Amino acid sequence: MSEPPELVLDGTAPVWQQIEDQVRRFVLTGALLPGEELPTVRSLAVDLAVSPRAVERAYDRLERAGLLSRADESGPRVTAPPDGPAGAELRRLCAGFLRQAAERGHALAAVGRALWACLEEGASS
Repeated sequence: MSEPPELVLDGTAPVWQQIEDQVRRFVLTGALLPGEELPTVRSLAVDLAVSPRAVERAYDRLERAGLLSRADESGPRVTAPPDGPAGAELRRLCAGFLRQAAERGHALAAVGRALWACLEEGASS
């Protein structure tokens, strides 16, 4: 098994969010493949010199999003990203939204933060 992509913390967002965002990107771009095992919470926390709670929160959110599964004491495993016609339609909707936001002068990082804030608040409309 190859080495997983390296997580880099840069202080631009909370630690849990940086971990979540990077792992999500690795999964969705194929840098991490379905079935690959990630480090345990404790192992990643030690490697990054961060609180295990930050890693746990990131992993929990990724599990709820359907990108990771944790069935036993080993590290979480990558699951398949959303696919099929519904996934393709969702990607088209997202791409259109991002294009409109960029056309209105919004930076993609700011759009991402706003979306995460909405998701955390439970906004669905």
